[in-house]
Amino acid sequence: MKNLPAIISPREIFLNPDGKYALDQENSEWVNELLQELNENSDYDDEILKKLSFLNLNFKLMKFHDSSLGETLLLNGTIKATYCTRCIKSLEPMELGIDVPLKAAFVPEFVKDEEAYKDVTESYLKDGIYEIYFEENRKFNLKEVFHEQIYLNVDFFPKIEVSDSN
Repeated sequence: MKNLPAIISPREIFLNPDGKYALDQENSEWVNELLQELNENSDYDDEILKKLSFLNLNFKLMKFHDSSLGETLLLNGTIKATYCTRCIKSLEPMELGIDVPLKAAFVPEFVKDEEAYKDVTESYLKDGIYEIYFEENRKFNLKEVFHEQIYLNVDFFPKIEVSDSN
C-alpha cells in the first residue's frame, strides 16, 4: 500500500487501486507527527516511546455522488493508538489507548456557503452517518481530519486507578 500525503487532491486519492490505506508512524511522516503530539506529555525518551507507542490509521477512500452535495469522497476506517502520558494526580508515567471507528465525507467547497449546510457537522450518506469536512482549493486535509478525531477521543485527565486492597 502506498503512502498518502497529509493534503491530497482528488487525483491522488486512488494511488492504490482498491482505495485502501494502512498508515503508521513508520511509513508516514505526518502520522509520526500526530503520534509525537500524542506523546508530548510523556517523560520517556525517544527510544522507549518507539517501543511503547504506535498510531495506526486503516481506511478506505471511495468516491460517492450525492444529489445535494455533489461529488463526495468518503473515508471509512479506524484509528488505533497507544500513547504515553502522565497521571494528572501522581504524575507517574502511564500508557493509554485509542480504538475508534471513523466515517468522514469530504465535500466540495461550494457546499460550505449553502444555508442548509452552514451549521451541519455530519450527514447521512450512502451507508451511515459521516462527519462532514470541506475541501479547500480542491484539496482534502487528511491530517486535520485524523487530528480532530484523535483529540475527540483522548483522555485529557488521565488517572492511574488505584485499587483498594483492604
